Amino acid sequence: MDGKLHLLLTSNFSSLDESTQEEIYKNFYKFVYRIALYVLKDHDEAEDVVHEAFIKTIYHAPPVENERQLRAWIRVVTRNLTLNIQTGQ
Repeated sequence: MDGKLHLLLTSNFSSLDESTQEEIYKNFYKFVYRIALYVLKDHDEAEDVVHEAFIKTIYHAPPVENERQLRAWIRVVTRNLTLNIQTGQ
């Protein structure tokens, strides 16, 4: 990621200009989709994980000190959402 992921936490995402929102989402998508698709082997389910993880990140991310910690938290959220889908929860 290019270092803009922290904008999901430090500002109101909806207040960012549209091109910045799109850039952040595209980077987030690439990061999370890869993880979810590897486990689920299904494009639609992987996209569901991306969308749900994005919403959780915007509204429920814990306080973190840096983007590396945020990425680690997103990985855990992605793993948990993926496992929920895999087990049918």
